[in-house]
Amino acid sequence: MFAINHRTKLGFIRIKDLYYAPALQPPSPDIDVIYYYHCKVSGPGSKPFHTLLIDVSREPEALLASFRKSTRNAVRRAMENPHISLEVKALSSLQQSGGEKLEAFVSAYDQFASQKGIQPCNRELVHLLAGEERLALATARLEEEVLCQFLLVEADKKMVAYYGYNTRFSIEEDTEKVSLIGKMNRALDYQCMLYTRESGKAHYDLCGLTLDPENPEAGNVDHYKLGFGGEIATEYHFMQPVTLKGWLFCRLKALQGGIG
Repeated sequence: MFAINHRTKLGFIRIKDLYYAPALQPPSPDIDVIYYYHCKVSGPGSKPFHTLLIDVSREPEALLASFRKSTRNAVRRAMENPHISLEVKALSSLQQSGGEKLEAFVSAYDQFASQKGIQPCNRELVHLLAGEERLALATARLEEEVLCQFLLVEADKKMVAYYGYNTRFSIEEDTEKVSLIGKMNRALDYQCMLYTRESGKAHYDLCGLTLDPENPEAGNVDHYKLGFGGEIATEYHFMQPVTLKGWLFCRLKALQGGIG
């Protein structure tokens, strides 16, 4: 669990964001509203968020063996390819180049998001997390060409693959490379699981499942993630008022759609 982004809305409503809380937290005298994201328990007006947790306590070979056969084979092929390199590093360990690499990731992710028709990266959030030294960057390269990257968020007991992109939309005509990217994506997820294990965390979080049979494209993403096995978990986003003016603010915010 961690709190970030203490701020004031409307000039007098004091808010903080709380991520990955295991339960509702005691009220704080200097806060009117707590925004809970990925909380383990529900609260007022909760929006459920389904995700997939991979237990990384097993030995690497046992973890790999637990994957669906097609996923396991894709990981092995990518890892056996001498032209592919996989790297996961804490952003803070990159020193002076860390900020540049984060900006490069955000730009590449936003291009991918635009091509796919999804929301761009929350720049304010990632920079706040970088300031708290809670980010790691995972990169898969073919020779020197970056083909996919993940931005990991460090929570207390897990590592979360919060954002990820690949370059397949820019090279759709190269079917061989598109197929290779699919293998590299899976191998990079596996490498992130090993990094999570080495970091002393219990789980690697693939950050989201739609579980929506009416959305075939999202279903393909779910199919990819479920290939790693794991356990489906539900988290919750909601607002928790602490004061009377916080309660009034939450009512107004709920009429506007609440928080994401």
